[in-house]
Amino acid sequence: MVLASGFNNKAPSAPRSVVKRFSISPVSVSRISMFQSPAVVTVRVGDRAVLICSPNVSVYPGESIDWFTQRGRGRLQFVYKTAKYMPPKGRFSGMLHKDPGKYALVIENVQQNDSGIYVCATQLDRRFGNGSKLVVTAGPVTIFLLSPPSGEIHQTQPVPLVCVVRGVSSDSVQIHWNISGNVSKGLVDSGTFDPDGSYSVRSRFKVSAERWLSGAVCTCVAGNLISHGVAAQKGTVESNYS
Repeated sequence: MVLASGFNNKAPSAPRSVVKRFSISPVSVSRISMFQSPAVVTVRVGDRAVLICSPNVSVYPGESIDWFTQRGRGRLQFVYKTAKYMPPKGRFSGMLHKDPGKYALVIENVQQNDSGIYVCATQLDRRFGNGSKLVVTAGPVTIFLLSPPSGEIHQTQPVPLVCVVRGVSSDSVQIHWNISGNVSKGLVDSGTFDPDGSYSVRSRFKVSAERWLSGAVCTCVAGNLISHGVAAQKGTVESNYS
């Protein structure tokens, strides 16, 4: 028997003529195919609100647009379809313009519970718009201060305070804190919709436990919106409304 010798453990390499190089070409994708305007609509109860959706015609040449509303982190709820010959649905109706391809949602006699984020969407492939915020105001703006219960206040930890300005029309609210005569600004959160549809802005501030327990008067004021605020002292909340 003749034994073969000189084995090569390396895998045979493919001929150069077989090896091919592949390249991936970048693909241009439009991030926004549904543009909504205006970004924020502010009206009073009883007014008329008009929201516009402008699809990318080259992407969606359809004849109808669905409208949904969302409040807080809740689910999208269908409200109306803007299409040819679509009759009004209660206070909701639509307007369709082929040129330049704008679809409108019209809300008559708006109510405060109409407030929320309105999103348009194509019917078939569900391309969603960037959303429009509808803020419906009613009645005067109110302001109040929230403080933790006295039993939860520790001598070594700062006391968190929250100032709530309710019934405003936008996020651009100037909120100041007055701590025993020292005026400063706190952290301001983005506005949120309350269950009744009113729009509220919150500002947060921390006061040292020593100052709080010693009787420091803490007041928050929304400068141009309301001329008076509320005060918290020694773990209680006292209103200074006149």
